[in-house]
Amino acid sequence: MYNLLSFLWRNLAIISLIVLQSIAITLVVKNSNYQRNTLVSSANTVSGSVLKKWDDFTGYFYLKEKNRALAMHNASLLNHSETSYIITNDSVFVSDNTLYRKQFEYYSASVISNSTLKENNYMIIDKGSRHGIEADQAVLSPLGVVGIVKDVSPNFSSVISLLHSDIRISSKIKRNGYVGTVNWNGKDYRFGKLIDIPYHLSVEFGDTVTTSGYSTVFPKDVPIGRVVSVKPNINDNFYDIFIQFFTDFNRISEVYVVKNNYKAELEELKANFKE
Repeated sequence: MYNLLSFLWRNLAIISLIVLQSIAITLVVKNSNYQRNTLVSSANTVSGSVLKKWDDFTGYFYLKEKNRALAMHNASLLNHSETSYIITNDSVFVSDNTLYRKQFEYYSASVISNSTLKENNYMIIDKGSRHGIEADQAVLSPLGVVGIVKDVSPNFSSVISLLHSDIRISSKIKRNGYVGTVNWNGKDYRFGKLIDIPYHLSVEFGDTVTTSGYSTVFPKDVPIGRVVSVKPNINDNFYDIFIQFFTDFNRISEVYVVKNNYKAELEELKANFKE
């Protein structure tokens, strides 16, 4: 009690000033509409600014969860899109009086490990065999091709990134359908090469390159990149074509794993051709 009284006595002048100013402000605001509106407006501005900063601060921590929820929603949409089905007689999907049966299924997953600076790059995702993931399934980002599933454990899977020397993806130029192969140049994670395009064909700067649909792994027309350089190779009859990948491999966080329900049947037919 003595300490409290001593504190009040030492700060009596400041406390009195605060009390008198509070009374003065109250009287001015109470008897002046202009001052009252000005004070309320200023208070709203300050509180709004504080709440906005707090929302931005908390939103940052929930961003990863929001991205994951969005990826799951997108996977659901892809599963029900017409491009996931093929025409058949015993269908589960009807469009324009045509019967379809699902060919591709999409599973969302998060990337928990990734590399971009090695000659052969891999990533690890947080889904495995108990989630329906199998080896040799396609992996996509919301922007395009990512890679192919390599090994699978019950809860995780490793993915051979498109940034790998062994990856070859059957591709086409979207504008005219000319088919080639995309691989990585082994240097910059942003760029790759489109090979096997004869130089008598039309290739232009800015052309979009997509999957051809000839593979049993990737659905057709999945974006890969755009042409940024076209030069005839003086040593053969093909172009040297460089593309910029649509997927930013240095920032990838959410992916889709694609299952082809007819993969085994198609590969059996292809094996007969090889024999």
